[in-house]
Amino acid sequence: MTLGKALLTLDKSQSSPLLLMLRSANQLAIEEKNDLLIFVKNLVENSQNTNFELVYIAYLRSNNQWQNLDTFLSEKSNRANWQIFHWQIYIETATRSQDWLLAEQRIENALELFNNTTELKLLQVQNLIRQQKLKHAKEKLALIDAKSALLPLYYELSGNIDVFEKHYDSAKQHYLQSFELSPHPEILFKLFKLATITQDYDDAIDATTRYFAQAPNEVTLRIDAFNWYASTHPKQALTFVDLPLLQKLIEDNWQLSNNIAYSITTKLVTKRKLNTLLNSPSNHNQTIKV
Repeated sequence: MTLGKALLTLDKSQSSPLLLMLRSANQLAIEEKNDLLIFVKNLVENSQNTNFELVYIAYLRSNNQWQNLDTFLSEKSNRANWQIFHWQIYIETATRSQDWLLAEQRIENALELFNNTTELKLLQVQNLIRQQKLKHAKEKLALIDAKSALLPLYYELSGNIDVFEKHYDSAKQHYLQSFELSPHPEILFKLFKLATITQDYDDAIDATTRYFAQAPNEVTLRIDAFNWYASTHPKQALTFVDLPLLQKLIEDNWQLSNNIAYSITTKLVTKRKLNTLLNSPSNHNQTIKV
């Protein structure tokens, strides 16, 4: 069971008070917030309600409080009742601090309890790749059941190994296979970085375009994608930010406006598009020659 699925099973009548306290913590000053989190931690540790623990873990993780999360989980001496998602998060706290050896130890401990769990085996491969132990990583990946090829991470890790070994065509195919199974921004970025090496941008831009067709409101990623491709493929880059929901953001962000204006001056679009995208008083003070 994943943490997300676990949280969906919570008894809302029991966990709502804790959720309210944790949500209110983000509105408090630092000192008051710390006091509240200490109170919540004590409440969780002394409660028999396991739902409280799940909510607390989810809160720490979603707010990137990795050290607090690691400390909380490390203090759990009895891990016999842990589910797989507990171990996945415990491993993640080690990788967030880039302690690969600690992560490896935790992965091995988890595999002793869940030795047939593909997700844990893939985490082990991922950890080996991060240490650039490619031979060992390839050996471990080869031992994973072929049915695991239905998991996006399987192909992503295969692509990562390919990149280290400079097998760029194979890497692209593996990343695209991962993307087809589960479109994800991280894969889009890897395809872009790969394209900067091979100078073959077509598949990367196509995948990015298809992603936005499914997720039209991905504002932050649209800006990232524009910046990725603005210098090499300005016409395509402009399509990523040419929509009404980005108008206000473009108007208020001088740097983004300036980058868009630069792309437009390549003569790949008309002056009318410049007026549409940059029709803002804040931009009237800037000198933009078209």
